[in-house]
Amino acid sequence: MVFSKVLLAGGAGFISPHIAEKLIKYNHKVIIVNNLSIDEFKNISKLSGIKFYKKDILKDYLSQIFENEKPDYVINLAAQTSATKPVAFSDIDAQLNIVATIKLLQLCKKYNVKKILTASTATVYGNSKYLSVHENHPVEPFSPYGLSKYAMEKYIQLSNEPYIIFRFSNIYRSRQKSYHKSGVIPMKELKAS
Repeated sequence: MVFSKVLLAGGAGFISPHIAEKLIKYNHKVIIVNNLSIDEFKNISKLSGIKFYKKDILKDYLSQIFENEKPDYVINLAAQTSATKPVAFSDIDAQLNIVATIKLLQLCKKYNVKKILTASTATVYGNSKYLSVHENHPVEPFSPYGLSKYAMEKYIQLSNEPYIIFRFSNIYRSRQKSYHKSGVIPMKELKAS
């Protein structure tokens, strides 16, 4: 018995396959959308019971996927993952974090998705004023990446769609590419090698 259908945008990254494994374990159907520009198909190739679409959520028209699959939930983990890219890359951040999210929100509304869950970042807080940082900490992003993630959050909040936003910080798990210069543990691995 399938409990629900979950569309995972950015589903071939290092976090998404772990989520997909848990969803499958509890009898949810998983639909993965990823353009594989930075992620690898091997991250999801061993998952049984998934449906995979090699599509770019910015460039490709995803309405047909929503029409065919009719997902109950959308988990959006599609993004460029480095908070340290220079200001020159701010248009990429805006496209991936804001424009792609708006497109997904429009599809969620059109196809009556029950809830959208998305990944934001602790960089929306900027330099912390105190520890431990929590949801009520002042938001003062100091990079285009943090700013675009915060704008993404606001678009979601204003959409009137049910949502959950996770502000991740220094996450680490298998399948993470250690050559990215982000994340505390991968950076330590780079220095040690």
